[in-house]
Amino acid sequence: MSTQHTAISAQARQAAGFAAVDTAAGWIFSALTKLRRTVATRYRMRRDIRELQSLSDASLRDIGIHRSEIISLVRHEHYGLVDHRYARF
Repeated sequence: MSTQHTAISAQARQAAGFAAVDTAAGWIFSALTKLRRTVATRYRMRRDIRELQSLSDASLRDIGIHRSEIISLVRHEHYGLVDHRYARF
């Protein structure tokens, strides 16, 4: 093997190693970002559920919600699902 071929091969191996590390780091960063967003969404959902559950039945009735619908409505709100029965125009 020539010295030039060995040098190129070493450079190619080094570049491939850096690419693998970059790919792994990117995947880990992406997974951690998604986890952070999921945890934050769950905390907001729990906060909103607690807040609505703390309201009286009369207050819930005023805004058109039955106590048994609270969890479903909050999930729909936080995950971007629209239930047209509750849409306010």
